[in-house]
Amino acid sequence: MLPEPPSSDAGKNCRFCELTNAVQEIWGKQVTSFPSKYALAVPVQMLESWLLQMTHTKYQDTNLPPFGEQKSPIAKQYYKIENPPKQLKDLWQSLKDEKGLVTKEEGLLYAIELLNLDKMLEQSPSFAQFHQQLKTWSDASIK
Repeated sequence: MLPEPPSSDAGKNCRFCELTNAVQEIWGKQVTSFPSKYALAVPVQMLESWLLQMTHTKYQDTNLPPFGEQKSPIAKQYYKIENPPKQLKDLWQSLKDEKGLVTKEEGLLYAIELLNLDKMLEQSPSFAQFHQQLKTWSDASIK
């Protein structure tokens, strides 16, 4: 059985659940009977949140915005205002602008250079869960 998402995701639209359900619908519920040993799926918004967290400790799983873009209709509906706060892509773009990073690659390299794995594992339960899944996957593939 696949693991549950961290409690910090409670109340959010569960991308983990959507991906898990899609995999289970196609491959069944028993991981041991999957036709492939490996499957990796990470929602873009999850990657964006981790990149932000790599660059600043003020970003926690619990205080990150739930949507991709400030101008999205769902963000406006959720916040019930015309100009909601910046969302993940907006925060990432602001950071890139502030640091003079023009391309996506420059932004990724900047975040990766700042990555402190131990701090990230403490800061982000979702990243810690992903890291543990990769370790479990890696350990299983060695056997």
